[in-house]
Amino acid sequence: MPMPTRYGELSLIERLKLIPILLFIPCVALMGALTAPWSVHWEWNKSWSRIFKIRILRYMLGAASTPQLQWLLGSSLANYTRWIAAHGSQPVVDEIGEGARLLWLGERRYDRMILYIPGGAYVLPVYEELMDFVNLLQREVGDSTSSVGLAILDYGLVPYVNFPSQLRQANAAISHLFAAGVSSQNLQIISDSAGANLVIQVLSHALHPINSIPRSPLTPMLEGTMPPIRGIYMLSPWTFHGMRYGNVVHSNCFDENDANDFASASMLRYWASSVFPHISREQQPYIEAAVAPSDWFDDVHLLVDRILVTAAQYECLRDHIVEFCHTQLASVESLKLVLVEGAVHGDPILTAGTPEGKGTKQKIVAWLKEGFDI
Repeated sequence: MPMPTRYGELSLIERLKLIPILLFIPCVALMGALTAPWSVHWEWNKSWSRIFKIRILRYMLGAASTPQLQWLLGSSLANYTRWIAAHGSQPVVDEIGEGARLLWLGERRYDRMILYIPGGAYVLPVYEELMDFVNLLQREVGDSTSSVGLAILDYGLVPYVNFPSQLRQANAAISHLFAAGVSSQNLQIISDSAGANLVIQVLSHALHPINSIPRSPLTPMLEGTMPPIRGIYMLSPWTFHGMRYGNVVHSNCFDENDANDFASASMLRYWASSVFPHISREQQPYIEAAVAPSDWFDDVHLLVDRILVTAAQYECLRDHIVEFCHTQLASVESLKLVLVEGAVHGDPILTAGTPEGKGTKQKIVAWLKEGFDI
């Protein structure tokens, strides 16, 4: 199928092909209900809505094409504008160059600042559940006397924008915040999945500059003229792609959790091959941390004071995330790894505001609060 020339465009034929896909969703839900008692997710919390959500997500990601998903979900800016209006606020948008923008949840605040870099396999936009999740964290980290500013990076999506353009955009966001007066010691970054992959790219570029990309805004930290970023939280970071370079093979959890995660092993490989189709051996460590040399991140502690990583018990990437923390991030003394029991890739976003997600959410909030209170 030829790709649309612009994001969100979809031919009439492709729209018609969506009809049977959408009509089959009730059948997927019914099968989820019938097989629920034998599901690992039922064993964990016996939540019908959660099982339905996981089944339907897995089905839609496998059945619909990237242009169809992008058409269904809309653009990040449109979703943000609608979300802001529903919450009785006005859009606050910063155009930061490189084709990217910052979408603020609430007023601009530069004294205590969270930058959210969202996931979505570099193909999906910012959508309502992501904004609900980070807004929940924002409200609970802040209080009546000391609220927190939060901006979402709206970066370019594949196939219209490709590596290393998103890296340029993430650097532009950080540079923009520093220029606006944000202190690195009052900045914490939240990221999930591909967004966490992009954060790792930012750290990699600072440590190992790419000549074709402008100087990293984090370089002064390596030179000792700027303190490190206060903290980075990575939720289910996309650290392994299973591509053609490197000696790393997929761990047993790719097979163990293939049927349990909403992002199947084959889907993860498909996304990697479509998102990074022309990556050279030299570029590989920037986008796939699992194959980076063992000393690649040795100086990362000069860039960030504290790192929190959460990985899900039932996600295919689990073991690669754990290994990334134990080996690549070993130089970070204030590193905290949380294995979320009963969870899939993307949790606790999928469980935000529910009883089963409360425990992990409280750990994240406490960690962010501690960062601002130090």
